[in-house]
Amino acid sequence: MRTRLAVLAAPAIVLVTTLVLYGEAGAETTRARCLEQARTSRNQCMQDAAERCNDAFGGSLQSCFGSGSPCVRDCLANRERCLVDPQNNQTGCRIGCSSEEKSAVAACKQEVDKKKCQQSAHLQGLKCKQHCLIRGAPAKQRCAQAFNDCLNHCAG
Repeated sequence: MRTRLAVLAAPAIVLVTTLVLYGEAGAETTRARCLEQARTSRNQCMQDAAERCNDAFGGSLQSCFGSGSPCVRDCLANRERCLVDPQNNQTGCRIGCSSEEKSAVAACKQEVDKKKCQQSAHLQGLKCKQHCLIRGAPAKQRCAQAFNDCLNHCAG
């Protein structure tokens, strides 16, 4: 009788264990998707806020210098031209980092400790993206300084 109960209990234990593990994996996937959506939402919010701030700044400039001031218009155009290369370089750099990160995460499927490998890949991706921002900052700062100098010239 005990052997019969053990034989019946073993498949039940395997089934429960499988359901629990599958449930945890499903929850991790759901959390990962949710996290990605939250990050996307945050990034969009920050872009929207930057656009609102830039629009407000443009309105303030018109109040300071009058609508359509040629000097201010030139400063704004010069700033936009100045930022093209630094922004394109940062974007390209970040795309390269994301590509390397995705490849590293995909390679983790072969690892015994998949989670640790993925965490390491994500950390390296983050460091790479931070490096892109740091590397691009001086050029963007030069554009900001030139823009500030230009506006000061317009005010003088």
